[in-house]
Amino acid sequence: THPTSRHTLMAIVNNKGGVAGHLVRRLHINMLNRPTTSAFGLMLLGGLLFYAGTHTELPMRIKGEGAVHNAVVTNSAPGAPKSKNVFVDTTVGNKGLQKKERYQSVGMKGVTLWFTGFSGSGKSTVGKRLEEVLVRDYRKHTYRLDGDNLRFGLNADLGFAKEDRTENVRRVGEVSALFAESGVIVVASLISPYRADRDKVRKIHAERGLEFMEVFVDVPIHEAESRDPKGLYKKARSGQIKGFTGLDAPYEVPLNPEVRLESHKMSVDEEVREIIKALAQRGVLTATDDTPKWYPALIPPDGGMHWEAPAYSTYSEAAARQFPQVLLNDIDLQWLQCIGEGWAAPLKGFMREGVLLQTLHYNSMLIDEFDLTGNADFAQQRTNYDDYSTKLQMGERVDMSVPIVLPITEMSKQMIGNKRSVTLISPTGKPVAVLTDPEIYDYRK
Repeated sequence: THPTSRHTLMAIVNNKGGVAGHLVRRLHINMLNRPTTSAFGLMLLGGLLFYAGTHTELPMRIKGEGAVHNAVVTNSAPGAPKSKNVFVDTTVGNKGLQKKERYQSVGMKGVTLWFTGFSGSGKSTVGKRLEEVLVRDYRKHTYRLDGDNLRFGLNADLGFAKEDRTENVRRVGEVSALFAESGVIVVASLISPYRADRDKVRKIHAERGLEFMEVFVDVPIHEAESRDPKGLYKKARSGQIKGFTGLDAPYEVPLNPEVRLESHKMSVDEEVREIIKALAQRGVLTATDDTPKWYPALIPPDGGMHWEAPAYSTYSEAAARQFPQVLLNDIDLQWLQCIGEGWAAPLKGFMREGVLLQTLHYNSMLIDEFDLTGNADFAQQRTNYDDYSTKLQMGERVDMSVPIVLPITEMSKQMIGNKRSVTLISPTGKPVAVLTDPEIYDYRK
């Protein structure tokens, strides 16, 4: 058609639509009438936009406590995300679910246990056993991140060059921090030979207010090589593996690890006890001390929460902190309250074995309320089967069909040992009672 008629048609169509549509149509008209000039203009515009996008600092809004402020991150900054449409939210306690509430809901704190040491030092062995004990005996949410297993998935694209090792540690460190923030005990087992890389992982946790414990499995290289469970040292010696840590690649020893295990001098269970002891000292096995108001712990006793210890009480929180500590769960804590407030009378403590067997077999227990036999405190005495049949001949039976006992783990049993006093700790980490003259026995019917 004639150019004049085409211009007329475009002018008619151009009378309709919004501003954006108007600009697009005007561009279309110019390209039809001046294709060479329009193409050059578009190329120039595209070049300017590309330059601006790759050389201009991008403002990113970052939330902080009590304030919202801008942070500028350049595309070339180390560790900066490649994506430009990102929003960094570092809110701590301002909005959303707070960390202490998350910890309270699971009855524990999150932490990363970072096992480091030579290949064959025993990192995975003690890590597996620790996970079993924490889950089966302590009922704690625990997850193990093994360096070898992660190389089949998350880190499948990484080798063993220095830069790959650094990236391997960084990725596992970020994942560990996410797990720990959700209230999980993370057992991460990696050789992680470079101190700077491990320090970066520690920093990742510190910036988020998370617990991080470096566990150095300290085994001499000759001991690790003599074990060689995977045959890697043999391959490295024969030249099949290059850059093997401890042989032709360096290992930088931790300077101040939270836990140091000489696994060639310790049994696996001894190592586990050492780690659990460290966890208990840091309060990881209990929830936050700052208990949220909504948390359903103890029901307020008769008379309210403010009370004075009776004159005969020897309870002292300072002294209680020095005794071996046994962690209670919510059910244990409620039974303790029943005993302490007298709702389980005539019990004055958790059942000893003799009283438990009476309860299980006779739905009752013997008492001597008026001390007619000289055994008024019979239920509080240690079980002695040699003298059991001669006691309480003049006693009476009272109904007691519910076994009220305090179950403990094998680790707690070993920790108590022959101690005469034990402190009972609530799920929030607070001492709530002192149990004197403990009697430990196997649960049997």
